[in-house]
Order: sequence, then C-alpha cells, then structure tokens
Amino acid sequence: MTKQQQILKQEKDNRFRYQLLENEEEIAFFTGFFHEPHLASLTSNGGSPENIIKLGNHFFSDCQKHKINILVHDVPNAQNLMEWLYGVGFTINYKKRLYYKELKEFQYQEEGIPPFVFRSLNQLDEGFFKELFYEGLEGDPLNQTTDQRMTYLKEIMDRDDFNTATCNLVYLKEEPIGFILAGVITDSIPNEVEGVILHIGILPAFRKKGLGQQLHYRAIQYLKEIGATIYYGSTASTNEGMIKIFEKNGCEMKCEQLYLEAKNKEVEVIPIDKKKARLATQYNYPIAPSKPITEDYFGTKITDHYRNLESLEDPEVQKWFKAQGAYTENILDSIPERDTLLQKMEDFHQRKAYFVSNINVTRDDQCFFLKQQQGAEAAQLFYRKDEHSEDELLYDPKDYKPETQKNYIISEICPSWDGRYVAIAISHSGLEINEMVIMDMTTRKILPQIISHYYSNITWFPNNRGFTYIHRPVIDVHSEGLFANTEVVRYYIGDDPKELDIFFSKDTHPQLNITSADYVYVDLFDPLDQYILGAVFKMDSPYSEIYYTTVKELEHGIPHWKPLLTVDDQAEYGILVNDTFFFKTVKNTPNGQIRSITIGRESVGTSTLLVDTKADTIIDDFEVTSEGLYFTRIKNGVESKLYQVQEGKEIVIPFAKPAGRISLSNKGGRYPDIWITTSGWLNDYTRYKYVNQQLIEANLTLPAQYPEFENFVVKEVLVTSHDGEEVPLSIIHQKGIELNGQHPTIMEGYGSHNFSLKPHFGRRDSLAWVAQGGIYCVAHVRGGGEKGEAWYEAGRKANKPNTWKDFIACTEYLINENYTCPEKMAIWGKSSGGITIGRAMTARPDLYAVVLLEVGVMNTLRAEKMPNTYYATLDYGMSINPIECKGLIEMDAYLQLQEGVEYPATLITAGMNDPRVPAWQPGKFAAKLQAYNTSNKPTIFWADYGAGHGVENIHSQKMKSLANVLAFAFWQLNHPIT
Repeated sequence: MTKQQQILKQEKDNRFRYQLLENEEEIAFFTGFFHEPHLASLTSNGGSPENIIKLGNHFFSDCQKHKINILVHDVPNAQNLMEWLYGVGFTINYKKRLYYKELKEFQYQEEGIPPFVFRSLNQLDEGFFKELFYEGLEGDPLNQTTDQRMTYLKEIMDRDDFNTATCNLVYLKEEPIGFILAGVITDSIPNEVEGVILHIGILPAFRKKGLGQQLHYRAIQYLKEIGATIYYGSTASTNEGMIKIFEKNGCEMKCEQLYLEAKNKEVEVIPIDKKKARLATQYNYPIAPSKPITEDYFGTKITDHYRNLESLEDPEVQKWFKAQGAYTENILDSIPERDTLLQKMEDFHQRKAYFVSNINVTRDDQCFFLKQQQGAEAAQLFYRKDEHSEDELLYDPKDYKPETQKNYIISEICPSWDGRYVAIAISHSGLEINEMVIMDMTTRKILPQIISHYYSNITWFPNNRGFTYIHRPVIDVHSEGLFANTEVVRYYIGDDPKELDIFFSKDTHPQLNITSADYVYVDLFDPLDQYILGAVFKMDSPYSEIYYTTVKELEHGIPHWKPLLTVDDQAEYGILVNDTFFFKTVKNTPNGQIRSITIGRESVGTSTLLVDTKADTIIDDFEVTSEGLYFTRIKNGVESKLYQVQEGKEIVIPFAKPAGRISLSNKGGRYPDIWITTSGWLNDYTRYKYVNQQLIEANLTLPAQYPEFENFVVKEVLVTSHDGEEVPLSIIHQKGIELNGQHPTIMEGYGSHNFSLKPHFGRRDSLAWVAQGGIYCVAHVRGGGEKGEAWYEAGRKANKPNTWKDFIACTEYLINENYTCPEKMAIWGKSSGGITIGRAMTARPDLYAVVLLEVGVMNTLRAEKMPNTYYATLDYGMSINPIECKGLIEMDAYLQLQEGVEYPATLITAGMNDPRVPAWQPGKFAAKLQAYNTSNKPTIFWADYGAGHGVENIHSQKMKSLANVLAFAFWQLNHPIT
C-alpha cells in the first residue's frame, strides 16, 4: 500500500487511522477504537503547527462525531500536537503512567511466589465470573458498570491485533482470589512482541496481603510464556498501590499518558503567530520528576509525590525549575498590556524624587539615612550634620565589590553614639546574608576590615570603640541550620573580624538552657546607662526571657546575666531608661498593658501599671522620652490613635487625617525628641516631630501628588465568619461604582505569626489596581495580630483552619454584597499567607478565578525542613506531636490538592535564594497542581534565581514582580488595562 493510500484509508473493523506526511516523514499518527471508554491513541514525531492543524481539523470532527477522547503520550516532541488539541477545546480528563519491562532476559524467581492457577473466562460460568468481577471492581477509577466492563473485556479479547488475549480468574489453593486480562501484540513494536496486562485485580478479602505484587510478577512471567519479549502496563497517576507494584517488580516508567476529552465546539484554526497562540491555548507544562514517598503519621499514610523536589541541588530538579521559569516568563511576557501596567506603576513611583528609610538620629542630631533616588536600583547612604543641613552622599552599594557584578543593597545602617563611625550591612540577590563594612566619618573612607556572617543588631560600646552584633555560624540559605546557634560577638574597630570574641551564646551560658533554636540578643539603650539587657527569644514560645547586667560587662569578659522577666510573664521586648524597664505584656490581658519595673528594686509582681488594656483596641507601639510615655492603640488593625501619658492620664494627640498605622521613634529616654510616622490606605507616609504639644512635619522627602487616587473610598466592615466571629475587612474602590457583581476584585490575606496587615499607601500595587477599575481588599483573618493575643491564638496550630474559613467568609460577603462574583475574584498571599490562600483555594476552588501565591508556605507538614524551621513550627506545630501533626496535614495546601478538580488560574513564585521559605515549598505545590488541575486555566510557576524572599530585592525586581502579579490577574479576569 502506498503512503497516499495510507492517508486515505477509511474506517475498517470499527477503527480509523489518520496520517500526515511531510517530506516523506510521518509527523503524526492517530488511531482509535469505538468502545467504552472511547479512546484514540496519539503520538507525534514533531511537525509544524500548520500541518498539525491540517490533520487535526479532519481528525477532530471524527472525535466529536464518535464522542472519542484522546490519549496523549506526553513526551517533548508532542508539543505542537498538544498546543493544537488544547486550542480547539480538548481538556485533560484523566492521567495514567506507562511502565515497561524487557522480558528477553527476564528470569522468573519462583521463591516467595504463591502457586497461582489461571483459569480462562471461557472455562468458567459467566454468571459466576461476573459476580466475582463486580466484587473485584471495587475502587476501580474508571467508574464503569460490570456489564460495560464485561463488554470491554470481550471486545479486547476479539481484537484482531491481539495474537493471544485471555481473561483468567486466578486461584490460590482452589479459592478464587483475583483476575487478570492479558495478551500479546506482534505488530505494535518492530522486532518485538508486546505483552499487555490490561487489567489485574485482587478481590477485596485478599487485599493488603502482598498478593497484588506477587500476582503481577507471576502475570509478567505468563506474558513471557505466551511469547512476549517486552511488557507494557499502565495505571492511574493517583493509584499509589499499583505504582509501587510496578516499581517493586522492576518496571521502569516510560511516560505519563494524558486522556483528553473532546468538547463539542466549532474547530478553529489557531493563528501561527506565536505570541497570540500561547495566550489562546492550554499549557503544555514541563513535567516535574516524581519519586513518591509514603510515610505513616500516627496512623495516617501520606504519599508525597514530589518529595524529590526538595533536593534543590539535584540536576534533574534544577532542570525542571529552570524549564518552568523559562516557560512562565514566556507567558508573562505575552500578557496583553503587561508592559502598559508596568509603565503606569513606574509613573506612580516616580512622582516622588526619592524615597527615604532607615533614619538614624544621634544624640547630637546628626542624621544618617538611606535614600533611593529615581533611576537607582538600590538605596544609598546619606548624611545630614543636623536637620537644616544639605544631604551628603556617603556610600553607594554599587561601589562594594564591583568586580562581582552583583546588585548589592544596603540592608542596615547603625552610627556610633557620637557619629564618628557608621556600620553598613550589605547583601545581594535576596540572600539576607550580610557582610558589614565600617565608614570612618572623619575621612569618609571605608575601613579595610569586612565582617562576614553578620545577622543583625549592632550595639555600640559607650566609648564608641567597637560594638556587638549577632553572628550567624551557617550562611548557606538552603541549610536547615541557617537560623541555628546564633551568638553575640564583640568587635573592636581595627581588629581581625575572623577572630571571633563570642560573649553570649548557648555555649558561653549553659546555665540559661539556651537551645540551638533560640535567638540571643544584647542591647544598650544609651551610652550613659549603667545596665545592658540580654534576651533569649525562645522558639518554643511567643515570649522571651530577659536578663540584665552592668555595662562594663559589655566590653570585657563573659556577662553574668541576672533574670528580669521570664517566658511566663508573657512580655514583649521593651525599653530600658536608666534603671527602669518599660515593657508590654499580654499576661491576663490579651489586648496588652504597658508596665515598668525598676532593676534591683522591684519584681514583676510589684511592677507599675502605666497603660491598661481596653476591650476594643490593642496597644501597638510605644516609646519613652524625657517628656514621658507615648503609645498607640489600634482597632481591628486599621484605625490607629496616638496618646501621651500625662500624670497617669491618656491624652490623645490628634492628626489632621485619620491614620491607619502609626510608628514611633526617638533619640532615647534622656531626650524630649520623638518622631511619628503615619500612613493609611489613601494617605502617603508622613513624618512628624512632636514639639511643644504640636505636630510639625519633618519629612526628609518631598511630597508627591496623586490626583488619580482622590476619587477612591475606603470601607472598613466586619464580616461574620463560620463560627460567628466578626472579621475585619478593608475594601478600597473608586467612588460611585455600581454594585453589579462584575468588578475585578483582588483580596489579600495573611493570618500568621501575630503579624497584622496594616494600612499602607500602595501606590505601586493596591492603588494601581483600583486605578484600573478594580476593587482591592484585605481580609484581617485570625492568626494575625489585628485584634490582639486571642486573635492570634485563634489562628495558630490546631486553630489554623479559622484563617482560611475567615477568608472564605470575606469572599462570600463580597459576592453576596454584589461587589464581585467568583468569575471576577482573585486572591493574593505571600509567605505564610500561602497557607490562608492555598487552603481557601483547595477548600473552595469554585469561589475564585485567580490565585496569586508569592514565596508561599504550601507544604506545612514539611515546614520543619525549612531553614527557619523554629519560627515556622512555633506557629504551625510539629509533626512529632500527634495533635499538632493532624493540624499540619489539615493546613497543608499541597496535601489537600485533589486530582480531577477544576482549580483557578494560578501564578506561583519562589526565590531560589530565599532563606525563609525555600523554593521547593511553592515548587512542589506548582508541580502537583499542574498534574491534578483539570480546568482549562493555567498554573504557572516562576522561580527567580536572583532573588530571595522579596524583602531585599532591587527596584526593577520589585516592579516586575508586582506587574506580573497584577497583569496576570487582570488577564485571567478578562479585564483590559488602559
């Protein structure tokens, strides 16, 4: 038969076949069988999209006519075919894994294998066989009736391409225990005889006894006995038991098979323009390598299909991460108007000439601060001799090791008490691993010594000749010991920084029972003080142990620490002024009190109450000056007020505009100066100095105008959650919108670590979204700190489900109040917010159209393997505790993904240098979601090799990440960017 005749060959024997030839090479092959389930096998050897479309349009009409599904062997050279199939309306319905075993050299080992006896269907009473066959179908994923499967068996046995096909009931000691359907095909593989086990089953009474593996092994020998030279078998990708059997019997996985369902729709020829084609088609993802591991957690067996992705050093894993990144960047770069949105966000950003942060004012009013100017990737160190002086550039991080060509940033600055020196911590690529240099202000030169392994907390000696700092022994961001065994090091200017003088650690103070997980800290608040404080932040408690000793022990020797407060006092770290320690406590008062204790003269029991608790607000920030105590109260995390304590009374200090958040800073307890910084959802950051009972603006940056935001409104509402608790919800939108349920809406959530999502002036994100016609919301769910200690505890460990249930309640409120609808709803979470957003998505995928997960914690059961394990497990729990382990599984979005569910469009990001949430956390979630999701919406994953957790990204990285997130959401919500 000629090749042309092959092309024109019609249906024969209830089958059909199409071929397309190009330059005498077969580029695609389709074949199918009209039985239940209707399937058509498909393979491809490449070929242009035009030829695939030419063939496919003819083939697709037959698929619709006969209601046929497509079976795709998902291998790299099938990409063009996959793009065409997705583009014309096929969707993934079912996934299988294909395994094979060479039989020519196979030697059957009888030892340990029971003496199975096979009896053919033709030798048995059909009614008896059907009864056992029905029993054996229990749990069958194809979900067919017994009669349908019997018809299928007979059709298979009658197929003319099977040289031998038998259905056998399997007996053991004259008792039927299962059945197999097997046969051989001689014309499917050149020079091979293919053996196939189309069905193998164990009756329920004989399962979980190891017989499945043994019967499968005996069936492979049976295939060899009837002439097979190679064996092929497949199983559902979720059939963990059968996958284990294949692997234990020495079978190798060849590929994954995708069953695609043909939709009844008019076939469209996909334009060949690559950019448009990518956006018009479904997504053929790079397939993640999978090496499942099953473990028992207090009687619950958990299979982790992508445990191997945790090995970030594995070349195969790295190959997948990079392929996902390239794949996702192509999609994000192709989103219509993404660059338009990025330019608008840049315009909002550039309204200010520069941005100021990290302001440090010395006792004689010298001012050191970071300034990021327009066009700069990172902030530079600037200086003012006093508040009336001009800004002087001291140091540009671009000058640090320019030969490395890395984008360095200044992460921290700390001048000495007299301003003679300034310590500068520098990092790059989001690693949060710092090196420190010291500038001599008399010469404006950087000293030659470089301090490595710097973590945080510079405390200068009173004589300004040196300082202490926290040293991190391990600086590999992928190490589980990254945050372990911190130690306080003493350093003198000019010394060799490699010769560590450790004076506070678990080794120097064994009597304090400091663990590897605990975090040690030392502080001097004023060079005239007589005491220093030492703290041990306990990683098995939200509270700290606080000690004191004399200042002279700061510079020499090993300090003799004396206890001041214990964990049981439930105190936050406070402020020392002379010999009085001011602290906030939540003991017996969930919304907080401010108390003071005099060192050496008072105990906690006799401490002085300065500010009492209130039921509807929590105490947030406080500072102590020579003029007295200043503090803030905040309601629901979004409404802040400033107070001064005068003669035991709380005197409110009013602002011209409502303040969503207020932060305080000062020079020290011996000075009257205090600075107040305010901001809100619609109010830019403003810095004041409080002088003579008046607020005087003291901004170090020029104000900017944003007329686009003047038409916005903020609504603060309370939403009733699943258990009656009232959850604060912030809603920002343009004035006068019609509540028609059709507005693109994005809602952010966090709900962990007692951290509050306070109002911020989001010129580059939240307000940019609203400016494009969207609604921006923040759900202040339990687990955060918005409503005090009880609010935090109600979303911690076993109570963590409240976080996503609160979030879902807020979603339903927005829908019921006609702000939006599920088709217009996007949700956004970062870091530990991945738990809230991931579980809202997996619990109620029907509520959301888009999910945005940035550097998210998605696999809490494995959080103990993260570098910051101690911080994480304090909030989530530990798997060695049976109660907490159950909670970890429940809050684990990765484990809660279900195969066959239509999930929303999802953008997932990771930082390959992330020291807090390693890239494998979001990576595993992405791999599993891509494998399980059956919707026609994309799941894309991007791991940035030049970034970490996001807190130390350079400007262009931050802007690109934000534009990607918002543009992806607008695109998937079908909302134009103008």
